[in-house]
Amino acid sequence: MRKFIQAILVCVLCLSLIGCSSVDNPPATTDITNEPEAVENPSTDPASTPTQGSVQEAGKDPGTEAESIVDECGNQAGNATVDLNKAVSKAYVEENLSYSAMMRITVNPYLLLYLDTNGVVLAYSYENKDAAVAYKDVCFTGNTVKDAIKTMVDSALETDYLKPAADMIIEVAEVKDTAFQVNETLYIAEVTANKTLRQNNTHAEVGVAMPPEVEKIAEIQGEFVLNDLSVPQDAQYLTDMLDYSAKMKIGENDSVVLFLDDAGIVMAYGYETLANEQPPELPSPVGQNASDAIKTVTNGMIETSVITDDTSLKVEVSESFDAYFFTDEFTSGTKESIKEIFEENDMTADIDVTVTAEPPREEELPSSGDDWPGENSSEDICETCHGTKAILCNKCDENGEFPCDLCNGEGRITCEVCNGSLKVLCDRCKGSGYDPDPCRICGGTGKCWNCGGSGTEINDRGDVAPCHCCNGDGHCGNMGVCYTGHGPCPGCNMTGYSNCHGCQGTGTQECYTCQGDGIKSCPDCNGRKSVPCPDCE
Repeated sequence: MRKFIQAILVCVLCLSLIGCSSVDNPPATTDITNEPEAVENPSTDPASTPTQGSVQEAGKDPGTEAESIVDECGNQAGNATVDLNKAVSKAYVEENLSYSAMMRITVNPYLLLYLDTNGVVLAYSYENKDAAVAYKDVCFTGNTVKDAIKTMVDSALETDYLKPAADMIIEVAEVKDTAFQVNETLYIAEVTANKTLRQNNTHAEVGVAMPPEVEKIAEIQGEFVLNDLSVPQDAQYLTDMLDYSAKMKIGENDSVVLFLDDAGIVMAYGYETLANEQPPELPSPVGQNASDAIKTVTNGMIETSVITDDTSLKVEVSESFDAYFFTDEFTSGTKESIKEIFEENDMTADIDVTVTAEPPREEELPSSGDDWPGENSSEDICETCHGTKAILCNKCDENGEFPCDLCNGEGRITCEVCNGSLKVLCDRCKGSGYDPDPCRICGGTGKCWNCGGSGTEINDRGDVAPCHCCNGDGHCGNMGVCYTGHGPCPGCNMTGYSNCHGCQGTGTQECYTCQGDGIKSCPDCNGRKSVPCPDCE
């Protein structure tokens, strides 16, 4: 019996040791499928490339091969817990991760980003082998959608998976938390993709999409609308949200930042910090070309004393995808036009015009500012433009200028303050003609100071007689007009009007569209003297 009990104890001890020595296998770090099928890369064969982070299969002990794999963020895989700083399987995310939305980005590499409510990447997965090749040296976890898209485009271009004229689709494929802003996130992603492509001198078609179930959520949330671009915004907001072609800063301390579109027209403007409030009555440069906008802002800064005599003024192009801003024509012309503005105001300034933006590669510069590199590259030369992709503008007689339609070329318009009448309502009495301050004689009562408003008084004989001060009407009568406690307005002599200071008594004011020149940039060529060739694709 004793031996039997000992045998049982030995068996129990063995089973306990076995249970303690066993460990759960971590889930696979990457699940790269062959759906959709990868497109063969000319420089790399994805099929022959080892799958990045492909560790042990479920149910098998991790071996030395798994321990030797290092993921794209430099972490040792081994038999450690799954690291979200590297690509993980879709199955693992769905089972273990709480995310707000899933975004799919497709070129040929298919990448999935799992996002929180604020659009920060919590984890990511590859959907085909090409993704493992294209993004093997980067990780997306912890990035905002903006940073993740930029990294993805840069990597796809570097590995030759994203080429000019390729299609790129950004899709919010799933939304679990309706607090996630679908339209705003897609807008930021699309803008970032286009800007990054331009920074790499590449043009590709970027589209956004969402399935019907996500579209319903987006409809409830409402269309995402940018802030009003006709008024100044925070410059960082505009930098993040606009698909602009060039960014230009005017000034140093209280600087104005201009954002220009493909045609060189100002689409928005702002300040580097809204702590610097908009200078009073600074004209908006929105809708003007670069040259006119610089004049508008400079004049506005002088008129509002933001910049003064014997000062320095800096114009800096910090970002640009337009070759025009890298020419001597822009730098010297801008400097000369600003100098003329200061001379007209009997002022001097140290003017500095610099371009700190990274210039486009010379071999990929477009032949006109309206064309993209790589387009219309047929060997057949266009007979209309002889391969230049541009023709001289005939609307402005090839000089880039056109009579200002606001002032009909006269440089002046009817004063908007007085509408040409030379008179405006008196600021003091607002047109009433009476002093808004109480009459000092009657204290605002309107009654005669002698009889108190009764109209009568006791004369020397002791009889009741009409008041000799008000002739019996009981009113104050100061200056013959004080009946309600207010005397005549000293600002307008009871006329209710004063001379207009806006037009200096002329009835007209300088045209703010052309700054008094009577001309503006040609609406067809935006001052560039040439337009895109109509016969080029």
